[in-house]
Amino acid sequence: MMIVLDRKLGYDTPKYVRRMAGQSRLYYASARRARRVHTTLQASALGGSIVTASLIGAGAGDSLLLWGAAAGNALAATATGLLLYFKFKDREINLLLTAEAIDDDLALAEQGK
Repeated sequence: MMIVLDRKLGYDTPKYVRRMAGQSRLYYASARRARRVHTTLQASALGGSIVTASLIGAGAGDSLLLWGAAAGNALAATATGLLLYFKFKDREINLLLTAEAIDDDLALAEQGK
């Protein structure tokens, strides 16, 4: 709103205000990155769980398959832990909401409302 008001009154808007008005694209980019990380970790957790269960069933007496199952289990547990700790999906939603709020405020300010 300050940009529009300054424009109408003939004042120079400070650089930091103009920079903040264009920040929504950075929030959208951060949201996309969080979505990619979330999807990758979720696929790793799911895939690791499936592979682990399959290897345990197939390698009842074979120690090599059991080592593979242990590695798959470690991958699945690590991916699940990262998903739960960092909450990438929640971060994505919050970033999108912030970007949309910035865009809405900027659009209203440009309309003069």
